[in-house]
Amino acid sequence: MVVLADKENCTGCGACQAVCPYGAIQMIKSAEGFAYPQISSGKCIECGACEATCPVINISTPGDLLKVLAAKSKNEEERKKSSSGGIFSVLAKGVLQQGGVVYGAAFDDALAVEQVRIDTVADLDKLRGSKYVQSDMKKVYGALKKDLNTDRSVLFVGTPCQVDGVQAFVRQQGLPAGQLYCAALICHGVSSPGVWQDYINWQRNLYEKYPINLRFCGKEEGWHARKAIRFQTAAGKQMSDSSFIECFLSDQILRPGCYNCHYTTPYRNADLTLGDFWGIENTSHREMDDDIGVSLILCHTEKGEKLLNSIQDEIEQQEATVEEALANQRTLNSPFERPSNRDEFWNDYFAGGLPLVVHKYISQDPLDAYLDAVHLTTGQRVVVLPDGTGSKGDEALLRGVLNVMKGTPNLVLLTPRKELWRDVVTDRTLEFTEYYVSVNQLQKQLARPLDLVVVGTDVIDGTCGLEDSLGRLKAVAAAAKAGSTVRVFCSFRSDVKEEILEEIAGLPQTVQFYLRDMLSLENFNKLTGRKGEYFPDFAFFCETQKSLLTEDYTAQIKEAKAGGSTVVGLNFGEPSFRSFYAEHTPAMRAKYVETVLRSICEEIPSARIWLISHDYRHWNGYFSDADYQNLTMQVAENIGCSERVTLIPARTSHAELLEILPEFDMVVTGRMHLSVASMRSGIVPIVYTGASKDGKFSMIEKVRGMLQSRLGRGDLAATSLNQLRAALRMVNQDRETLKQTLQQNNRINMEKDSAYGAMFAPTQAKLETQQSEQILYQEMLMRTAESIHQLREDQNTEQAIKQRLFENEKANLHGHIEQLIESERCLNAQIGNLEEQLQDQVENTNAKIVELYQQKQALDELRNSIAGLNNQIQQLQQPMLSLNAIYASRTWRYSHKLATMARRVCPAGSLRARVAGAIVRVPLRFEHWVRSLPAKRRAKKEQKYYFERLAPITLPQSEEPLVSIVIPVYNQFPFTYNCLRTIAAECAGMEYEVILADDNSTDETCRITEKVSGLIISRNAENQRFLRNCNNAAQLARGKYVMFLNNDTEVQPEWLQSLCETIEADDSIGMVGSKLIYANGQLQEAGGILWADGSAWNYGHGDDPEKSEYNYVKEVDYISGCSMMIRRSLWEEIGGFDERFVPAYCEDSDLAFEVRAHGYKVIYQPKSVVIHHEGISNGTDTSCGQKQYQIVNAKKFYEKWQSVLEDDQFEHAKNVFCARDRSCGKPCVLFIDHYTPTYDQDAGSRTVFEYLRLFVQMGYNVKFIPDNFYRMPKYCEALQQLGIEVLYGPEYAQHWKEWIIENKEAIKFVFTNRPHISIKYMDFLREKTNAKIAYYGHDLHFLRELREYELTGDKTKLESSSKWKAIEFALMRKADVAYYPSKIEQDIIHESDPSINVKVLVPYIFSEVTTPDYVLEEREDIMFLGGFNHGPNVDAALWFAKEILPLVQEKLPKVRWHVLGSHPPKEVQALASDTIKVHGFVTDEELAEFYEDCRMSVVPLRYGAGIKGKVVEAMKFGIPVLTTSVGAEGILGAENSLAVEDDPQAFADRLCSLYEDESALRAMSAASCEYIRTQYGPENAMNLIKEDFT
Repeated sequence: MVVLADKENCTGCGACQAVCPYGAIQMIKSAEGFAYPQISSGKCIECGACEATCPVINISTPGDLLKVLAAKSKNEEERKKSSSGGIFSVLAKGVLQQGGVVYGAAFDDALAVEQVRIDTVADLDKLRGSKYVQSDMKKVYGALKKDLNTDRSVLFVGTPCQVDGVQAFVRQQGLPAGQLYCAALICHGVSSPGVWQDYINWQRNLYEKYPINLRFCGKEEGWHARKAIRFQTAAGKQMSDSSFIECFLSDQILRPGCYNCHYTTPYRNADLTLGDFWGIENTSHREMDDDIGVSLILCHTEKGEKLLNSIQDEIEQQEATVEEALANQRTLNSPFERPSNRDEFWNDYFAGGLPLVVHKYISQDPLDAYLDAVHLTTGQRVVVLPDGTGSKGDEALLRGVLNVMKGTPNLVLLTPRKELWRDVVTDRTLEFTEYYVSVNQLQKQLARPLDLVVVGTDVIDGTCGLEDSLGRLKAVAAAAKAGSTVRVFCSFRSDVKEEILEEIAGLPQTVQFYLRDMLSLENFNKLTGRKGEYFPDFAFFCETQKSLLTEDYTAQIKEAKAGGSTVVGLNFGEPSFRSFYAEHTPAMRAKYVETVLRSICEEIPSARIWLISHDYRHWNGYFSDADYQNLTMQVAENIGCSERVTLIPARTSHAELLEILPEFDMVVTGRMHLSVASMRSGIVPIVYTGASKDGKFSMIEKVRGMLQSRLGRGDLAATSLNQLRAALRMVNQDRETLKQTLQQNNRINMEKDSAYGAMFAPTQAKLETQQSEQILYQEMLMRTAESIHQLREDQNTEQAIKQRLFENEKANLHGHIEQLIESERCLNAQIGNLEEQLQDQVENTNAKIVELYQQKQALDELRNSIAGLNNQIQQLQQPMLSLNAIYASRTWRYSHKLATMARRVCPAGSLRARVAGAIVRVPLRFEHWVRSLPAKRRAKKEQKYYFERLAPITLPQSEEPLVSIVIPVYNQFPFTYNCLRTIAAECAGMEYEVILADDNSTDETCRITEKVSGLIISRNAENQRFLRNCNNAAQLARGKYVMFLNNDTEVQPEWLQSLCETIEADDSIGMVGSKLIYANGQLQEAGGILWADGSAWNYGHGDDPEKSEYNYVKEVDYISGCSMMIRRSLWEEIGGFDERFVPAYCEDSDLAFEVRAHGYKVIYQPKSVVIHHEGISNGTDTSCGQKQYQIVNAKKFYEKWQSVLEDDQFEHAKNVFCARDRSCGKPCVLFIDHYTPTYDQDAGSRTVFEYLRLFVQMGYNVKFIPDNFYRMPKYCEALQQLGIEVLYGPEYAQHWKEWIIENKEAIKFVFTNRPHISIKYMDFLREKTNAKIAYYGHDLHFLRELREYELTGDKTKLESSSKWKAIEFALMRKADVAYYPSKIEQDIIHESDPSINVKVLVPYIFSEVTTPDYVLEEREDIMFLGGFNHGPNVDAALWFAKEILPLVQEKLPKVRWHVLGSHPPKEVQALASDTIKVHGFVTDEELAEFYEDCRMSVVPLRYGAGIKGKVVEAMKFGIPVLTTSVGAEGILGAENSLAVEDDPQAFADRLCSLYEDESALRAMSAASCEYIRTQYGPENAMNLIKEDFT
């Protein structure tokens, strides 16, 4: 058996993988993100090459130390780019200039670190600089082998373990090493690539794109000061961050092998060692230190000396001593110690990611403060799990829970053990948040209104300890008392202790208990007097997981079965042992194992045993299943049956076991959930467990109950080891009958299970999510729109401000504005000249582009011609091979001579010639037939083997399917099977049926039910061809919708779900279809266009499917029949496919026209993606076969729909812009903003998003340009699903002007946002289009800046105000209409220029507003919300804390102030105390809880401009608001809803007065909600803008 280094020592060098001649080793990443070798036992022949190469197993003797140098490059610029003294750059350049190659660490496109090969000096920058991350070696070994075999000089630079791996590889492969130079780095250890990728993603999320020009520890502040990562954001901002470096230097994220590193010595096997000469300032070489970097060089070999001598003229060097070198180089002395809290660090990382561990371990923020920001919220679904990781039974439950609860937003798991599930369920598809909460803390955590699910299994009835059960039940009681919906899922013994029964008796009747088997249900109802209900064990909902391991063991098991063996899965567990034996000694355990092994081997002589572990937890005094596996192997050796026993690794997950179990003939186990898994897999379990010997493991009741519930019989539970023999005999004799019975019961139970699983359908969760989105909308409105403060304290203050504005500053401002106007005139003149020059350049460039495009077209045509010729060549090759075979045959040699003679006797064309030819061909054909027989036999055998080794597929059998999927097939079984496999994998949780329309196939399709269960078969007695085959099969459909799907397809995630969601959401949609992609990744079709002449386009054919124009929901002329869904009622009303188009082609286009003729729309849904292997069934040649009907039926189609085509469709290839989405009758409006609206992050974005949605509802064709042209997945998709085309990507970033010019006739309206964005587009739009332009300023930037100047006296703000005023007024004058959020802005604008057409826009749109039941005693404390990237919010928080809150606390000493909002600066964070709680960013759910729990919201703004989103949102939630006149600005007519005070003392007095006045607060709450309903509804917004967009 091959054994490589364990994880505590493996360095991840990958040399073992590189030397394996059979590809049996893969480098697999662990949960921590480090790669480790994994051996495929199916491929491994145990040649030992990997063991012989591993540098950890074969530790080499230490090298020499010939020389120690302090050195640096003489090129200062080169040193500045390097990490230390630039020595690597000099060495590398020397090797490259001599024609050699260099290997070193570089970033790839995603900023992962990998070892790469370069052969030019130009590429050297890639390798410069530190990368404190373990680099991937996969590209090194193959390239290195080629380079060394060609005798090129090679410089390899890496960590010492990588150097050792390379040298071991070279030795093992026998490669010439004379030209290989290895330089090892002085290494602090290697950090996790997984953590690094999380860090990169963290920065990308913060700054929208991957960091640019990233450098570790740059020298901008000097060599000695390096300790940060520097990079540039997409916006061009230079950033510096040290969080990852500090994690690295804390030693928490080092590879485990780094703590045992044996390279921490100055005596290494490399040629050179390179690093920083830290501490040089304390040596005799201090004069070399110029703070740009000095290198420490250790020379170990003569080759190293030779390499140094070759660069001596380019470096400055001094010899140093070993003592000087070691003084400040810890890693040349000893490895770093493993941090004592490393396990805790990684558990926290798995639970909360990098932000959590940075907060807790790096920033030293208390964990409680971090968790306060992610606490449980009202109505949230919370699942309390049993026990924790290590138990595969509990893993099965968890996976089942996650599968059943797909679609639940913000799902929270509470785990009562410190080991978290996140590092176990790495393949999960459902995101969840997980916290460790001990059983003792559950009661406190759950005392709030939640949607609580307690998965108890054996921990409710005392099986796993009385205190554990009581703790959970007390938590259930607390949750129920707080108003939670509580559901408990468990089993129940007949001997449950009285304390548990008393606790259950005290629970409210609203707590619902669900029992996992009928016996438990009977016990529960009898003992508690309550009425429980049956619900299947969650483990039945667990899905399988394929892996390299499962493939290996499945292949081994199949091989054993093919050899005649009966394959038995065997599990030993401590509960079963203790149920049989009272004495728990090693001898008794060995006896127990021997008894079971002998029973199996003697009762089933052909048995091959696979040992299964189902629990790898180690308890004090208890054997884990893994321990039993080791013991079993020893016992098997002793009794002489070791060759019949195979071990499946203990850490195999439950989901992986589910992939292996169906291959067994039977499973013998004492564990409940392993028997559940066995039954779920259709394999009969024999469950052996005795009566309890110590009162703790009485499992027999539950085992019998489960067997009875799922198998219909309980006699397969052996209660003694003698009964085990009888059960083995019975199962072995009746195995097939039992298996059929179990599979039949499984089919029945699956239908029931799906119905039970529907209990967790996320309909309510969706409603909660929608409500959360509204809450989030309000929160984000408040974060960024708080720019305005104190426009007026009262009427006198307002007049005073205006007086100062028009008198005190009038002269200065007037002069400044005149200067600006004059500057603007000059700039306009310069711009005009530049534009003329630019226009000339553009025209020249366009001419070149056209020329290049024409050349490209010619090149493409040439390539197509070449491809066509290659195809012809390939088609000719087969006849040529046959001809060559004929020429080589003996028959030909003889017959050719005869034929030559015959030609003389029988001239060509004569009767004698024809007769003679026929005689000659007979033996030739016979020989050809004989020669082809072996190939035909092989093909038949391979086909049979292929079919037999296919994994079974189970499709759902629904009583009321939502969708009937009709798949027409004629032969091509492999494609059909693959199609069904992807349907089963991607449509889990959907209610559907699959109808296979078999058109008289002759291949394995006839046997498809042997491999696929759940199919409905429609089989034709004779071939009906495609159209009639579909019509016949569709008659069997029972679903609300009929889905037609080609068999040569592979459906992708959300294929069916997205189609159903689309058609269900809109009754006017009759048919909906998918985006089709070829197997090579090119687009086949994004909907179709039909022209007036009847010709058709597959829109986007051959293009990139990710382009924006192919990724928004739209109405189309037709959808390909390859993947399309239609309402069944409509299908029947139309009468199916029109049989005039028999056998096929154009029937889908015809159906789309029929759908529209019946008053419905045809919609393209890009989220529904199908890979189509087009041409598999009927080829691609339209000149013959069924494909020729494409031409024939196109004529029929035109004849049928000629009048519709001529009236409704465009001329061929004209007006593609409107033709592609049938938008001819829809006015096109173009929206422009800074980026795709992040509707859940800022108020301005939310406003833009709501208006985009409003325009879609009003029937406009909406296009959106984000100024950064970045595709923000979540937000971009939200617009695309509304039917909005979002222009993203570099093509539009460079050519947006061309796009606008090309489509200027179609663009009727433009809606621009914000002055700094609109100024870029306004003049161009005005000049190049005739569109009506609306400009929305969001607020008056100049007014906000002016008010800040008045408050702070900062003159730069006054200058900024003047600049913005000129810009904003220029934009308003150029626009056809300007919008602002309140009448305040409108009045200020008209005071300066009455001619401007400015209107008040409803800035916030709320569809639903619910008035809360405001009860004073249920609320406490006050709150403030604001995004702290916005200056007015920072000022407000500091002002309230320093001048108002102390006055409040004199009267209300217990009141606390909650400060909420993202990015609080240090001065705000410093406010935190017992009475001021600075929470930072909160989620929508958490914010809603604050609105519900706090008595009042305070908005103490002193400056800003416009309507404040935070005030409006608070009013929407019905929490009374106390604010200033600046905060109340623009909210007209809300005197009864808001309390307004500007003086600190008056503000404090009003707050104290209202705080205890329930009637006043209740009245304000009701008035606020009513105000929002009347002023901020969608009708108001629609009526306002309608006249401007007509």
